[in-house]
Amino acid sequence: MVLRYSNCNTCVWSDNLDLIEQTLTRIFEQEGCRRIPKPPLPQNSLPVMKTLLSLPWEITPYLWVIGLFVGNQGWTIVQAEPSELLCRRARDTIRPRLSSLAMQTGCDAFHYMVYDRTWGALLEADASGRTFASGDLDCYDVEKMKFYDEPVTERTGGLHFFLLNVPEELQAVARIRINYEERKRRQEELIPLMQQSGEAEEKAESEWEELSKSSFEIQDEALGQALIGQIHYRDYWHLHNLIYKAYAIPQQLEADGARLLYFQPSGSDREFNAEKMWSAISDKTDTDNLLDLIQW
Repeated sequence: MVLRYSNCNTCVWSDNLDLIEQTLTRIFEQEGCRRIPKPPLPQNSLPVMKTLLSLPWEITPYLWVIGLFVGNQGWTIVQAEPSELLCRRARDTIRPRLSSLAMQTGCDAFHYMVYDRTWGALLEADASGRTFASGDLDCYDVEKMKFYDEPVTERTGGLHFFLLNVPEELQAVARIRINYEERKRRQEELIPLMQQSGEAEEKAESEWEELSKSSFEIQDEALGQALIGQIHYRDYWHLHNLIYKAYAIPQQLEADGARLLYFQPSGSDREFNAEKMWSAISDKTDTDNLLDLIQW
């Protein structure tokens, strides 16, 4: 199944990477995880890189990766593999990891997720430990709707901050609304243009695609532009594949000030074995076209 627009990011209202790194390390080590160095690739890395490119979630039973990226206005963008890591509750705990991160750093934080363009949710956490989940998710029983482990208190069709007093730039993103009557009128005008050929058809189809975006998608794009800027929007906000980029473009990550943390999940083998991990995820079928796949 090919998904349309999907994306998620965690944002912490602090640009102190040392503080966030130390806090995340403490949170995960208290769960029994181990902070480890970046595992070296095997000698024949093509099968591994192919898997990391197309199926990055295959690595998560063996390795968790967290990336810290300094954004605008004093915010840090936090990405994780698995992507929902900070929204989940550790075993036998009463709060999501995002809440623990906010409390232990003394900084507000939120996680915004858009799934397949149609669905989305926002999890907010303040420095006192309070959390609030809002949005709209694909759920048969809306009364029991949850964003991972957290009950969705308010159903919304887009980004809306209920708990955090975020800066005006982010409040403005939350106020973005779609004029559905104007959208419908313009789409009707585009129909005959889309039946033509050549440049007119291409432009009409491109505009139709823009007009088909949901509130969740439009606001996520605007949020990324506000927090990370246009230059690094696709590098560190949308279309990110953290574990693959750690091996494909390490020099760029370092030059941009990104910081990557590696953890061995709790319950894994006592000693981390990179060779065993890579062997488990290697895709040994059809590596001939891999170089074509991993061009940037």
